[in-house]
Amino acid sequence: MDIQDADVNTVTTVDEELGDNAKRPIVRVEYLDGVRGLAALGVLLSHEQGQCHSLLLHDLSGHLSKIARLLISPFADGEAYVSMFIVLSGYCLTLPLIVGQSSPRKLDIAKFAYRRSRRIIPPYYAALALSLLLIYLVPELNQKTGTFWDVALPAFGTGDILTHIFLVHNLVAGYYDKIDPPMWSVGPEWQIYYIFALVLLPLWRKLNIWIVLAAALILSYVPYAFAQQTIHFGGSQMVFTFSVGMLAAIIGFGNDVHLNKLASSPVWLLVIVLSLPVIIYIQLHSATESPLAFEIQHVFHTLVALSILVICTRSVQRNEDNNRNGFVNLCESRFARRLGIFSYSLYLIHSPILELFFIAFRRIHLAPVPTTCLVFLCATPIICGLAYLFHLAFERPFLHRTIQRPH
Repeated sequence: MDIQDADVNTVTTVDEELGDNAKRPIVRVEYLDGVRGLAALGVLLSHEQGQCHSLLLHDLSGHLSKIARLLISPFADGEAYVSMFIVLSGYCLTLPLIVGQSSPRKLDIAKFAYRRSRRIIPPYYAALALSLLLIYLVPELNQKTGTFWDVALPAFGTGDILTHIFLVHNLVAGYYDKIDPPMWSVGPEWQIYYIFALVLLPLWRKLNIWIVLAAALILSYVPYAFAQQTIHFGGSQMVFTFSVGMLAAIIGFGNDVHLNKLASSPVWLLVIVLSLPVIIYIQLHSATESPLAFEIQHVFHTLVALSILVICTRSVQRNEDNNRNGFVNLCESRFARRLGIFSYSLYLIHSPILELFFIAFRRIHLAPVPTTCLVFLCATPIICGLAYLFHLAFERPFLHRTIQRPH
């Protein structure tokens, strides 16, 4: 995912997303950019883990293999980070609509669509072109080798390219993970923006957030249940995940007294504590190969992301710098917030570049253990550096306001 929403690295104001020049209350949400940055880094590490784990399983045996798996397993669950992206997306796009308002503000759909297009499309197309160029120039990138990258091929089919250009690749089985696999999630997020503007927001304004959640649940799982034989479900479940992000924003900043009281409830910590064993069990037993287990795990990912945002927002609202939880402090660190600035670029381009490192290591016949060490210790910072340069060239020029650097 990739999170590509309101530029909230330092402050989010109500007028920034909606194009309104009126003065509005300012809400400090410094930790959100850190969450976004750490999630993008988590996706990169999960893909590194997947490749390295396969290498180690073939090279090591017995206890050594188990130890190696244990050391790199914390980075395995890439889907959890994608869920956090989508929840954060719903949170960030809802926040400007409710701050200082007795009811949700009306959305200027034309301006909203323009801002979303300007924010999402240029870096996406640039990354798509970069991936195709690398596949064309590097023969090994266009050959299946039994690794994670194989799902990206073939990359030059007419359907592969056209579905990616029109951001519908997630809707067609066989196309959704081609060319650059992590891009699969950009399609559903792009589509969710319009579902948000045309369906979820009107329901929220006329009815309430619970109707929104119910509608999102239907939109998420009806296509998955009835159309999966002909049309790939394509992340349709992310509509519900996005609506949960809306709920998180309303709990933290809305005018519903009952929901506001929930922000201080210990139930959120309990949700995290009870969800993590389920997530870990499914992950370690490879139960994600089962569609049902995958969806169950996704629901728990969503609940954890919701709980984290509610807990962190409550911690920030108390304005007690010396009493904030450790995760908020981590997300507000200079390192995490700097990652957040170019997290979209990191998400978009890391996969083909990571595969280039594995190709280079295979060329020199490097053993799996040193390959793993070099990937985590050397490839990771290099990929982050290249993603920042990509951000400067293809993402930052299209941001609708100047990014304030973390200090």
